[in-house]
Amino acid sequence: MWRRLPLARGVELHVQGTVDLPSAAALRELSEWCRRHLQGLLLFPDDQDEPCL
Repeated sequence: MWRRLPLARGVELHVQGTVDLPSAAALRELSEWCRRHLQGLLLFPDDQDEPCL
């Protein structure tokens, strides 16, 4: 079983169910980093959920 954690629009972290998740603070920091550094790199035509690369 895998867990899927959305970090930013179009960015997800997939973690195997047997792996312990990082703390909420660490996940929040990673999410903020993704938003800050990856925003604008993925294009979303017409506000669809699927990225268009």
